[in-house]
Amino acid sequence: LLLKGFPPEKVVTHYNGIDTQFFTPAPGTLPAPEPTVLFVGRFVEKKGAVHLLRAMHAVQQAVPDARLILIGDGPLRANMKALAQELRLRCSFLGKQPLETVREHLRAAWVFCLPSVTASNGDTEGLPTVLLEALATGIPTVTTASAGNTEAVKDGETGLVVAERDEAGLGQALVRLLRDESLRGRLGLAGRQTVLQEFDMSRQAQVLEVLYGRVAGQALSKSPRQDRTFVKG
Repeated sequence: LLLKGFPPEKVVTHYNGIDTQFFTPAPGTLPAPEPTVLFVGRFVEKKGAVHLLRAMHAVQQAVPDARLILIGDGPLRANMKALAQELRLRCSFLGKQPLETVREHLRAAWVFCLPSVTASNGDTEGLPTVLLEALATGIPTVTTASAGNTEAVKDGETGLVVAERDEAGLGQALVRLLRDESLRGRLGLAGRQTVLQEFDMSRQAQVLEVLYGRVAGQALSKSPRQDRTFVKG
């Protein structure tokens, strides 16, 4: 909008919110017994799951019992399954799952990963809702510096961030988290707090109501007065 010449004072970034009462860390829930990396998303180019599969090949050499779980479906599913078999990855394709099941996998996984990229046709993410859901659940998150991802995931604060298509860097970030329980805990707690403060559904709805009220007030104050003169006959 700014590049197209819109006045900066009229441009407001309002983040989408999620249900932080639904996406929560489950008290007393133990993580999966084996190091688990979770991906949730459509199997399309901009989600970057193909790069995650290649990164997991190096991850599983460093952490042999690591497993990748992928939830979702899409046009690249067959190619991704073939690549996983070629790389002999320890991974599971679970297809589409209801929200409750996604939440339980988020609670159990050791690390969540969404390695977004700019697709060959220019398609990009906005700010993926699943990133916010993962952060709200308290799972440490690895993502890429793509589109709006870094507006929620701050490198070294609420997660780890690597460059788009950097499969070596992606693998190193995943290995680092899988090996460091303390880091996982610190990033997970910070991620949850960030979502509560900036992306909570109820809070964002209130902020949007205030914004609508302000815009409506400005519009009324600028509308022409319609004075009427009444004449008795």
